[in-house]
Amino acid sequence: MWREERMRRPIQNGVLNELNDTLRFDEQKTIEFDGEQSVAIEIEVPFLQCSFRVPSNARRILGRDSEADFFIECDPTLSRMHCKFETSGPKAFVCNLSRTNGMLVNGKRIRDTQSLFDGDLISAGSLILVIRILDRGIE
Repeated sequence: MWREERMRRPIQNGVLNELNDTLRFDEQKTIEFDGEQSVAIEIEVPFLQCSFRVPSNARRILGRDSEADFFIECDPTLSRMHCKFETSGPKAFVCNLSRTNGMLVNGKRIRDTQSLFDGDLISAGSLILVIRILDRGIE
């Protein structure tokens, strides 16, 4: 399991706006796959200067709870079990698990499951997550 290693950085007001001003939405890129190839995703968290991976054909939960696969304690606006990332064959998805805090994908609020593409920006709590689709699955 990935842990944030107890970083105690304060969450600054306006981080989301600062990051939205510096990160631009590139057009979505679709990676073509032949046969039964599957994808994995890397999720970058620029504010925390870290990233984590979801292997091919796997599910991982991000949240503030120590039982989450990707545990980020330092963001009080993140739900205990905020969202689930899933890879299945050639596709990647994110599922909003937060009933109160919500989340955005490329600036649009999502309530359920959303397909992910390379370069997508996800707002979860006060964090911005950058999605990278890896062209080959990882173990």
